[in-house]
Amino acid sequence: MDLRESDLESFLADAREACADDAQEIVGEIHAESGEIPLFVLLYEEHDLGRLGRALARTIESRFPAGPPPFTVSAITQDEDVERHHAFVEGPDLLDELAHLRPFTAQTTFPRLDGAMFRSRVSARAAPVRGFGMR
Repeated sequence: MDLRESDLESFLADAREACADDAQEIVGEIHAESGEIPLFVLLYEEHDLGRLGRALARTIESRFPAGPPPFTVSAITQDEDVERHHAFVEGPDLLDELAHLRPFTAQTTFPRLDGAMFRSRVSARAAPVRGFGMR
């Protein structure tokens, strides 16, 4: 599926609004070489993963009625030292899996990398702000 960067940004704006109760940030990018569009969700510490999944599924369905682009969805929380992976969804059953999203049952806490994928540094509702005007 051909998805322009402007279409992705428009979708992300809708997804952020629909998932605002549970997601502090939602970012994504188009990987043309692999044919996938990873979406990364920074959850608030206190979140409802099921509600987030249902809201994201509804947003995808409304924006892409002919079927979703090749999204992968990763949902995490993070603090200064670690990131916790709560869910990962991909493939042809994406919408159904999002609508019934459940957290991982295995250990999914890893040392935090230095990359700045999200503007916010932690999953707290009043997250510390990064330098240069970014959160």
